[in-house]
Amino acid sequence: MRAAMVLWGVLACGVLWTQPSEPTELRVRVVNRAQQPLTNARVGALAVDFRRLQVMPATEPLMQPVDAQGAARLQWHPAHQAIVQEILAGERGGAVVLLVSAPDHVPLCRALTYPIAAEQTVALRTGQTVHLRLKPALSPPDDFGTRLPFQKPLAWEEVFYTPFGSDLFVAPLESLADREGLDIPSLQVLNALTRLHLFPGFGIERVSATEYRLTLPSQMDGTAWLWVNRPDWLVGYATEIRPDEVASGAVERMLPASAMLEVRMDLQGANLQGQDGSLMLYRQAGGMYVPARACRWSRRSRRLSSATLHLARAGQRWRCICRANTASAAACDGARPRPLWYRARCAPSPFARPRPRARRPKATAR
Repeated sequence: MRAAMVLWGVLACGVLWTQPSEPTELRVRVVNRAQQPLTNARVGALAVDFRRLQVMPATEPLMQPVDAQGAARLQWHPAHQAIVQEILAGERGGAVVLLVSAPDHVPLCRALTYPIAAEQTVALRTGQTVHLRLKPALSPPDDFGTRLPFQKPLAWEEVFYTPFGSDLFVAPLESLADREGLDIPSLQVLNALTRLHLFPGFGIERVSATEYRLTLPSQMDGTAWLWVNRPDWLVGYATEIRPDEVASGAVERMLPASAMLEVRMDLQGANLQGQDGSLMLYRQAGGMYVPARACRWSRRSRRLSSATLHLARAGQRWRCICRANTASAAACDGARPRPLWYRARCAPSPFARPRPRARRPKATAR
């Protein structure tokens, strides 16, 4: 009897020891269509948490270079490692979005859901390289084009009101990059959360603050839109990149000087007692909108004024969303602050100057 128990214990331990452990890291190998390693590729990953409805950087730094064999061993972000490993182990609903990019090749994003293999091989196809040159009216900051998006967790309720983290990006991703695993109906929440686009390090190579190299598909389905969204310099500039420009391999754009806009909202007449809310200013172009600024009001405050915005130009159409943070639709319908007014003042080299008001003659005493 004792011998049988000992034998059973040995077998149980052997089964436990031989159980395949869930991956704690991802090993990614990047090749071209001829299965040759791409030694100048970069790889990164995002984590999408379905439980909290958040998207967060899974790797640190976000985009990492590969070695001489075209391989990279991705280590998880220290602050989000526990969540990523729960997603890998199937203990938490979510997905890991792999981002792979290499010069002269079309970038690729791949959604990985449980079970996830620790070894991933990505084959990139050759694309059309486009040299982008910006000619701004005002000199950009020295670090323009170096900021990367997804540097902190972004919750569902913040996704549509948070400005994009990158200074320069190209959208929409659906026609600019290869996508794998993103068309599953159960992952539609992933598309809404990530809002993926090309940014420096993923499909865009930064040469200098005003020169970039884009890699786009040779035959695009539609057009691409270039956005410049730097809060302290130029916000909401959007321009279309046509297919004939992609075929020529060169794109030049004159960036206008910015105009400054102040948005002030009067809450005196709104039924907002005991509620918090937010104000968002956004620009719409190319089938998408980009938030320029989002600010909040407190239930204790009756007035809200946004910070100064360096907008692309005074003549472009900007839209404003004002809402109360409440779960009741009826309360939202009744909480529409009025009136809403704007005041624009011009930056150096403005596009529109306010007309000086005519002074009234002083009344003379009789």
